[in-house]
Amino acid sequence: MLLRSGDIRYSCGEEEKINGCEVRSVSCEEEVDELMQSYSSVKDSLVLRLINAGENRERADKFISMPYFDMLIVVSAVFKNDYGYIYANAAKGAAAHWNIDTHEIIGRAYMNMSLRAAYSMQDICDVAGGIESAERRRSMYVVQEEAFGTGASVLLFNDILSQAAETLDSDLYILPSSVYEVIVMRASAGETYGGSSYMKNIVNDVNENILERDEILSSRVFFYSRGRDCLSDC
Repeated sequence: MLLRSGDIRYSCGEEEKINGCEVRSVSCEEEVDELMQSYSSVKDSLVLRLINAGENRERADKFISMPYFDMLIVVSAVFKNDYGYIYANAAKGAAAHWNIDTHEIIGRAYMNMSLRAAYSMQDICDVAGGIESAERRRSMYVVQEEAFGTGASVLLFNDILSQAAETLDSDLYILPSSVYEVIVMRASAGETYGGSSYMKNIVNDVNENILERDEILSSRVFFYSRGRDCLSDC
């Protein structure tokens, strides 16, 4: 069995296509499990998701994954049913079962997202209510992946971070607000708010008091340098 009970994730959605590409429809978990037996059935559906490493130690042992800062990159297949999108994690045994190298599987998922993922960047004041203020508007932006529903996967793609930096004409501080999205801000705005130490306190407070455990992405604050085209943790 390449799919284990409890490791399917659902995401509401009405679209029959993901960024112009047909999504395989399924009717039940058993059908998903059957599809996961064949690499040819799932290779075009593979995506990369970011989850917190500390909260998901067991998944690091069970599923095709790679460490990334204090997070894990997990390979999942995305399907569609009447309720929305389904995300099925690929077990480590899948590589042997499919007779495909693990790095090739990860590379295929990366390529799928590179070609088909769609990211949005919105002013935080337009996304969350109750924070309409001059100092917050045009300083903090919510970035998320919308085609696959893979949330904070923007952290994996420097070209998307580069576009965000060019749009804001600045290096970026990045707050991993949850597995669903990240918050980016101009470097100058980040320093105005008190620098990386202050922002780490914000992230930790949100992780401890607002998010469910499976929603926590990271306890770190990241910095993207336009000049070096590099993401680092603060």
